[in-house]
Amino acid sequence: MKTKELFIIIFIWFETICGFSQSQTTVYTPMNSAVRAYNSIPEMTYQDKLDLSDSVEIIYPNATEINPHSATTSYNCHAYAWHVSEGGSNVWIGFYSGQAGDEDVYWTDVSYIRVSNESDATKISYYMDNHSAIQTSTQGTYRSKWGAWPLMEHARDYGPAVYQMDYRYYYAQPVISGDNIICYSDSRTYSVQDFNNVTYSWITSSNLQVNGSNTNRTVSVSPTTSTSEYGTITVSIYVTNYNKTRELTKSVWLGVPSIPTGINNFPYNGKEFGSDSDYDFRVNCSNNQGIDDYQWVVSGGTITEGQGTDRITVHTDEVLEGNEYFDVHIRTGNDCGWSSYFWRTGYVVPGSGEEDKFVVYPNPSSSEITVSVAFANKIQKPDSKTGDEVSVRSLEIFNNYGVKVKTAQFGTGVLTTKLDISSLRSGTYQIKIHYDDKEETHSLIKK
Repeated sequence: MKTKELFIIIFIWFETICGFSQSQTTVYTPMNSAVRAYNSIPEMTYQDKLDLSDSVEIIYPNATEINPHSATTSYNCHAYAWHVSEGGSNVWIGFYSGQAGDEDVYWTDVSYIRVSNESDATKISYYMDNHSAIQTSTQGTYRSKWGAWPLMEHARDYGPAVYQMDYRYYYAQPVISGDNIICYSDSRTYSVQDFNNVTYSWITSSNLQVNGSNTNRTVSVSPTTSTSEYGTITVSIYVTNYNKTRELTKSVWLGVPSIPTGINNFPYNGKEFGSDSDYDFRVNCSNNQGIDDYQWVVSGGTITEGQGTDRITVHTDEVLEGNEYFDVHIRTGNDCGWSSYFWRTGYVVPGSGEEDKFVVYPNPSSSEITVSVAFANKIQKPDSKTGDEVSVRSLEIFNNYGVKVKTAQFGTGVLTTKLDISSLRSGTYQIKIHYDDKEETHSLIKK
């Protein structure tokens, strides 16, 4: 099997034989059109594959076999170019059973449209001899399965003469090219490939407009609003020789990102954090919004890792006595600028290891809370005679902005008291309990 003549005989045999048992199956184009295909075709021997690899290396020294030894009867050139290379299973499409032209469905249903220039092409049809290839990242260098021969990488016009490689049509799936962000006072250019025998029509969502003609393959688009939100750009491509239309839509973000919607590790304001400790925080955003930068600001701690990303590590300050507030701010940015800051406030628990003197329950609450002295993390009953003597002097409730919204005074020796909070708005509050010339802070969620 070292001579060119024998090699050509084997090639023709694998391309044209109809006697093998095979099972018909169906695959689908990107536009969901059915394509007849075959599988369960008997495979050649491993020695046959070795011999074919040796032969292509001798006869076509300027082509490169991909993943030797890749000769197989499980798929052919059309299946590789239009189906397998896009993630599909191994099948045989067209010509194997004398059914040339089955692969035509990929362009007659406008899944792929013929382009004028090789630079736009992703798929190639050698139309004089029913062969298909894909273009690699290097223009003019193709990959194609040579029948049952190996999968080869080769120049556009280098390969078996039977393919008549000088006769090529170029195809591509239509794609809208252009920026994903448009700033409020900007205009941006959007385009699709230079297709043959087509007409174009562009439309936009109401927050965008096409500047000038909307019937060229390239258009200028600008915002009609200064609101941070998504807009859409749609192009309809009418393919005249098949009397079919392919419609594409691209989403673009207008302006700066919206304010982030949250910070993880902060389910509500007033979360307690240990002093002299490490914590991870991650920003929550409702969608991508073209974000390409993040800016964090922390008080009561130091960012040790992640500034400029969506996730940071913070080391909290060491607190020797009393409670210190701990704030984390985050804003997001893109080419148009920065969003406003989103922030959360917690407080750092002193590092003395002392347990809280009080408990507040139920928490969350919609109407009433109980403030009680705690011993060994258990709620002290009003009639209990055990435990430390704690004198509660007063209680203050503050909202997120530090505004005092409620106060209460208690007599000496009071261990448990109830407090009506039904008049407070839903949200997160800080309760400061003053006792024995000391102060203890708890967070409270009002439902």
